[in-house]
Parts: sequence; structure tokens; C-alpha cells
Amino acid sequence: IKLLVASFFITINLFSQIPGTKTPGPMVFHDSVVVNEGDVLTLGRGSDTRTGDFVFIYRPANAFIGSPLQYYPNIYSNTQVKVKFFKEYSTAKTGRKIFTVIDAPGYNMVAEISPAIETGEIIAVNGKSVVKKTDENKGGSITSTADELLKLKKLLDDSLITRDEFDIQKRKLLDEK
Repeated sequence: IKLLVASFFITINLFSQIPGTKTPGPMVFHDSVVVNEGDVLTLGRGSDTRTGDFVFIYRPANAFIGSPLQYYPNIYSNTQVKVKFFKEYSTAKTGRKIFTVIDAPGYNMVAEISPAIETGEIIAVNGKSVVKKTDENKGGSITSTADELLKLKKLLDDSLITRDEFDIQKRKLLDEK
């Protein structure tokens, strides 16, 4: 019976892992934001306009154990999380993606660093602000990508587009950067 219980926990542990291949850091985002394993990310506020939850910090769905995608809840606004490691994941549909795996209370979460910075979900790395300053030449703030992502998320929340359409449009916006 001990062998059965041990194999059950090993199986659950294997299938509950975030997919992809572990990739060494450091990683550079926005041409200047360097993130290493062990760095501390300061969270701002979630960008979901309905719930306030984090959209780019989440626990992926796992079909093997039946767990749905879970966005990081808004109660963790203005808190800090630690970067555990990076994973690279490729599919024909999404192409190559680098995920940042963070240590969240109780389990690992994924942070998509670039869009999380764009939307204000991540506001600092090791205490250094990553919030963009206003563009003095235009007199406004540089939020066009973040605004577009929020609009797309609202369309998804209102069931006007599918998750696949959202992911495709999000990738197009982020690839323009």
C-alpha cells in the first residue's frame, strides 16, 4: 500500500507541473528589465476590469488532474513574490513562450512578465520600479498596449471573443513590442 500511495503522489506531482523545459536565466524583458531566479517581484493590481484579479499571473489549467486555469486573486495586490525559475514552452499555435515560474502561497504560478509589466500587474523587480514614465513628447502615458490588452480581456469576459481569439490577439500585440 505504501508503494501505491508513493506512486500516486509521484504521478500527481509529475502531471501537476507547469509544462515546458527549464531554461536558465537571467531573462531580459522590455529591452532593459533583467529578471533572475531568486528575484523579488512587487505586484501592483490585477488588470481584470471585472474582478480585479491578475490576468498575466495565473496557475495554468491541467487536464491530467482536472484543474482549471486560475488567475491570481486580487487579494494579493501590492504584495511580493519570488521568481523560482524560467520555463520555455513551444506549440504550433502559440509559438515559443518563456514563462516565469513564481513561488505563490501554496503552489507555483506563472507570470508572463512583459504583459504583466505593461498592465501594471508587476510594478518592481527587487525594489526597482518598472513602471513606465509618461511620454513627455506626447503629453500622455505609454499605455497603448496595456489599453488594448484590457479591451481584449473585456471582450473575452463578455464572451464576445473566444479564449483562442484572445490569445492570438494578445500575442500579436505583444509581438509588436
